[in-house]
Amino acid sequence: MQQDELINELMGNDQDKEEKMRKKRTLWLLNSLQHISQTGASSFSFLELCKNNSQKCVAAKFYSLLVLKKLLVVGLAQTAPYADIIVTLGPEFHMF
Repeated sequence: MQQDELINELMGNDQDKEEKMRKKRTLWLLNSLQHISQTGASSFSFLELCKNNSQKCVAAKFYSLLVLKKLLVVGLAQTAPYADIIVTLGPEFHMF
């Protein structure tokens, strides 16, 4: 999947303001993960990504991670309920 396709998938033609905001947050999170991965990191801690964020922001990032997981951009793993979620690079991550 090309970056333009992902942007179209995420941005779509939806006029709903809240949906557009969720899509923008997902793109922002993807850009953040790409920036972090340039340092050589191949996995990320969800707790670290959400450090000092409000509950609303944490929920938005979690939703964005699920969207990116669905698009095979990232992989998600959790060892136990309520444990940290480890985000890894998915097969489509470097396509963007």
